[in-house]
Amino acid sequence: MKSQASERRVVFLHRNMPPVRGQGSVDLVLTPQFYTMKRDDLPIRFAFQARKLAPSLLEEAGDPETLHYEVLRDENGWLYFAYNPEEVEGFLRSKGVEPHRIARLYFAQQFAPHLQRPVLLSGGTQALSLVEDTVTILPVTLLHDRPDRFAESLPIPEKSFAFPRGVHPAGLGKREAFLLILAATIFGGAWFIQGLNDARSADRIREELSRTVEEHPTLQSGPVRRNILEKYSTIDKRQRQIRQKIRAVGSLVSKETKLRELEMDEQGFRAFVEAPASKRTTLRQMAEEAGLETAVESRGLRIKGAWK
Repeated sequence: MKSQASERRVVFLHRNMPPVRGQGSVDLVLTPQFYTMKRDDLPIRFAFQARKLAPSLLEEAGDPETLHYEVLRDENGWLYFAYNPEEVEGFLRSKGVEPHRIARLYFAQQFAPHLQRPVLLSGGTQALSLVEDTVTILPVTLLHDRPDRFAESLPIPEKSFAFPRGVHPAGLGKREAFLLILAATIFGGAWFIQGLNDARSADRIREELSRTVEEHPTLQSGPVRRNILEKYSTIDKRQRQIRQKIRAVGSLVSKETKLRELEMDEQGFRAFVEAPASKRTTLRQMAEEAGLETAVESRGLRIKGAWK
């Protein structure tokens, strides 16, 4: 956690807050009244993978076209957040804060480690409290004791987010997101295991080569040794190609395009990317530059690739 000592004011956004006085930049904390949160323990390694899955996990939050998504690593998985930037901007303006004044963004859930006791929100009628590890807003009248400190006194988390100001990243549908994450997980694991095998194989080759050179002095010639290494060293070309082609497929997915099919086997993969007519030529060029076979169809682009 960062120290609260900062030139920027910290504003906890909640429905009953009074107008915000003063000028200058603010650090904005969204309370649960302005976001939807969900926990999930899917075996996802990277934030960008989790973010692609967020729209499908938070379907109940509303129209994905109006929402912005963020993710945060949890002890047992990931926390997924969805909020409406336009709703936040409109409410802020009604309280005297223009959106351009937002410096960094936080979620109230990030303050959970410091909520062993409830804290007051501005206005004094509501409090942030922890209910089954989830940060919640409760009326002060429901608490046993009135909190003796305000939320603004809490330490600021290390992790912060940028306020999008109306720019919303594209997500994938649940089926498509699971397919891509599954592919990344499978090939990530395959790469790691193959890497271990390659290292061990290379060590064995070097040991055998050293013994052979000692037994056969004529093999001390540089060209002979290079020929032997080229023949027997384990080369990771196939795994590298697999990763490159999976990344190539991912690069074709955007706000205007969707991955509708993805099938993989030992020989290669087949995929279908749904895209408007105006995007198909560009997508085809991108795919062919990546060494993929393509065929334009009525709804998008059929793609095929082999693990060579």
